[in-house]
Amino acid sequence: MADMNDALRAARVAGAAGVGRCALSLCLLLAAEAFPQGVIETISKSFAGRGGAGPGAVVGIVVFFGVIIGLLIFFYVGSRRSQEKIQEELSAKLFGEGCERTRLTRDEMNALLGIVAFAPDPPTRGHLIFESLPLYERCLDAYVEHTPRLQFSSGRGGGVEEQDELLLRLRKKLGYAILSPEQPVVSTRNLSVGQKMSVFAPGQRSDPFSANVTHVGEFWFTVRLQEDFMGLVSLGGLEKTLAFLRQGDAAYSVTVKVREISQSGEINFYHSTRLSRNQHRQYMRLDIDLAVKFRVIERANSFDDRLPNELLSAHTADISGGGVCLIVKEPLRVGDVIMLSIYIPGCAINDVRAKILKVIAVEGRTATHYRHLVQFISIEPQQREKIVKYIFDKHRASLQKR
Repeated sequence: MADMNDALRAARVAGAAGVGRCALSLCLLLAAEAFPQGVIETISKSFAGRGGAGPGAVVGIVVFFGVIIGLLIFFYVGSRRSQEKIQEELSAKLFGEGCERTRLTRDEMNALLGIVAFAPDPPTRGHLIFESLPLYERCLDAYVEHTPRLQFSSGRGGGVEEQDELLLRLRKKLGYAILSPEQPVVSTRNLSVGQKMSVFAPGQRSDPFSANVTHVGEFWFTVRLQEDFMGLVSLGGLEKTLAFLRQGDAAYSVTVKVREISQSGEINFYHSTRLSRNQHRQYMRLDIDLAVKFRVIERANSFDDRLPNELLSAHTADISGGGVCLIVKEPLRVGDVIMLSIYIPGCAINDVRAKILKVIAVEGRTATHYRHLVQFISIEPQQREKIVKYIFDKHRASLQKR
């Protein structure tokens, strides 16, 4: 009985081996048909010259490595798809949490989904729309440009006014309605009403026209000229260049398309995200009263080596990542070097070397005090980051109260 089982087992193995040989032979035949005969003969001769195998063995080796490469590609593509699926699910989860956190209505969420569709890799990056103003503005610009204007007037989704109000509510809920001072202007949608600017026309050689912003919508914004606008109209052109200075930030210029010019001297422009920024300040200042301790370590006059030994007290009028404005009872000298400690909530910035750039006497009701413009000349990067972060948090908190 055992001999019979062994015989049957051997027959099954032989049959499987025969099937395997047939399958391998079929693969070899198909591969041989796929490869040019000249290539196979060349490889065969190379092997034969070394005492190697013939064409069949060469084709077998080629098929073997081809199968290996195919399997690697298959597993790689499968792994990439799996990772993309995981990223899409995570992004969708974060997007949903962002909608709940900002309390978006169904209409607002649908509008945001339409905007997110224009993001790079929207399935995996859609949630970043809640964190990135530049991404939001670029996507919104593309959304408005590619959305047929006829749908707004045909009743599908409401008219332009309703859509403008919807997008404005969405902007406010996302926290992009008011731009903090440390955030550069990304789009003309970030302009504020009352912003003064200069308007140039193509080919204009005379002085620019003065204007100010009177309306900022999601589809266009309006500028009112402060002088005779017919001179600007006579210059023609469908595009105008606007230049403006944002206080405490930078000088900007942008070329925008004209939508409409009214008889009252107002011009409607389509929005643009292609702004040019220059003359920017490196650090933003925050007006705040903080306690400061300092000691004079170098005198501006090298012939006077007398230094006060005591630790002096002062307070700040403002602070930035590059320096402070100190209020001191007794004046120091321009060029003096001091070692100071600044006490911000939660930590102290110690042993910062700074230089007095300017001293201004301020007459008070009872006494005179002195404002000292001080520049940091030696400060640790971590200390500067703490100051910048503190300023950023204070600005954000003040904007949330508006």
